Amino acid sequence: MKIIMGYLLLVSGVITLFRFMKFKGSDYKNASGNGFVKTCLDKGAYGEFLIYCELEKMKGKFKVLTNVYLNKGDGLTTEIDLILFGETGCYIIESKNYKGWIFGDEKHKNWTQTLKNNRKNKFFNPI
Repeated sequence: MKIIMGYLLLVSGVITLFRFMKFKGSDYKNASGNGFVKTCLDKGAYGEFLIYCELEKMKGKFKVLTNVYLNKGDGLTTEIDLILFGETGCYIIESKNYKGWIFGDEKHKNWTQTLKNNRKNKFFNPI
């Protein structure tokens, strides 16, 4: 049993070290203000980090902004996960971490998530 626990700790340590090295090699911390621990423990932040890392690999001139808050005009704000300004335009990237089947399109106010047990959840259109 101790050997198995030792292997699990070793594997966890290697995975954490790999993630830490990837995090340190990225500009995500400066762009987002999120530290390593928050990024790894928050599914949403980790997903944004992975997308940011892919965007950093792009060729050419570009700028990526993270966690941009916009005033909706009714006193409320909305958040955009990532905005990419590139040579070919401005791209809005919204990352979601949903399970199941997702139904909806740009015209509908709400989208529907359907899970394995046929449970359905409605959520606001992310577009």
